[in-house]
Amino acid sequence: MFTDQQIEKLAPKPSAFKAGKKLAVVSKWTALEQSKRAIWGSIKGSGKNPYLVQIDTNNIAYKCTCPSRQFPCKHALGLLLVLSNHKSSFVEKAEPDYVEDWIDKRAKRAQKVDKEEKELTEEEKEKRSNAKAKRLGDKLNVSMTGVAELKLWLKDLIRIGILELPNRPASYFDTIMERMVDSKIPALAGWIKALKKLPYKEKDLWQDQALDIIAKLFLLIKAAENLDKYQESEQKAIKGLLGWTYNQKDMSSDPNSVSLKDRWLVLGSHSEVQDDLTIDRYWLVGLDTGKDALIIRFQNKFSIAQQEPIVEGTVIEAELTFYPGLEPHRAFIKKQKEVHQSLDAQPAAIGTWKEYQGKRIEATQKDPWVNNKASIIEQIKIIKQSKSLIAVDSNRNYLKLSPELDQDKVSTLLLNTIGQPVKMAFTHRQNGILPLGLFIDEKYQVL
Repeated sequence: MFTDQQIEKLAPKPSAFKAGKKLAVVSKWTALEQSKRAIWGSIKGSGKNPYLVQIDTNNIAYKCTCPSRQFPCKHALGLLLVLSNHKSSFVEKAEPDYVEDWIDKRAKRAQKVDKEEKELTEEEKEKRSNAKAKRLGDKLNVSMTGVAELKLWLKDLIRIGILELPNRPASYFDTIMERMVDSKIPALAGWIKALKKLPYKEKDLWQDQALDIIAKLFLLIKAAENLDKYQESEQKAIKGLLGWTYNQKDMSSDPNSVSLKDRWLVLGSHSEVQDDLTIDRYWLVGLDTGKDALIIRFQNKFSIAQQEPIVEGTVIEAELTFYPGLEPHRAFIKKQKEVHQSLDAQPAAIGTWKEYQGKRIEATQKDPWVNNKASIIEQIKIIKQSKSLIAVDSNRNYLKLSPELDQDKVSTLLLNTIGQPVKMAFTHRQNGILPLGLFIDEKYQVL
């Protein structure tokens, strides 16, 4: 069963959740029914006939006969909130035809195997292969031109001195960022953007961060310049770091892709808005394998939700496919079987910050550009120290918490770590660790 907090995060906007709460009253619904795989109900709307609302509770999806373009709509949110707070009001019944047909069609789509392309002649295969090789070769030439340009820009920056960075106008960064995008290596533009946005008013902080960014950029440039010396999988990883994209459909059918089946606990998520683009990051950990994964989804105001939602705190039975990487980490859901609201196993955890730092060093040695990895640590207390919050381990060592954490989550952390240490999931940000959730009484509570 979903919590109100989880349902709120499913809402497309705060106003939709607020409207859904107004509908979370049993008396407003003319029917509330359920089966082992779905819930459905009917509610009076502005039209002549009541709206029919249905939700796939095994593989989360929603459908409503209302004309709303929001996804999920307020009626679906209201039905979920009724389930969360008044589960006994739902009557067990056989699925009506419209619910059964919808669920069955979804199941068939999930099992559907793409039709194989028609058999090509050897000549057609060679022609297609040559055309693809030419396209990739042309793209690589353009990308390497951008890499060379960035190398000169960085050398000039070092020659003048990084202490001049705070005095540089926005155009100094924007021009080279545009060149990286034009050169089809947008990820490098992201590094420059990070350099542009450093906290230059904090003298003791920005210099270390600037050196870190510049060093990693030079290392990536060197790797790109020696691309032909690496194995094919490593070449793909380096191109991915430059900003090359990989098609999920192609990766799903590629026998060389890294895929893993597991029961994945969704540890938490974080959203950020860049211009008109919303970037949602979800951190997962495999309960059986202990493998961590990061799923990133992008959407703008014109996007229509097509992918199944990822609900924090749930356990997803799924096969993930990992993008090329020196240590594959970012992934997408290749095939999803079922979603569970309860946690029947505890993921492995590290014991101390010293152990965590050792593992972090090992990960960096394998992939110097690794970031946004999730970890879990035992026996943690959250303590206020001056104006900052620190996470103290059983050996009384500590790391600072990221200031990105909002006040409500800070309060939850402090309340749950008074008197007794807890197991905590987190990710490491540039400005400190960002807690994702707590394991309390064998249950997982998302922050």
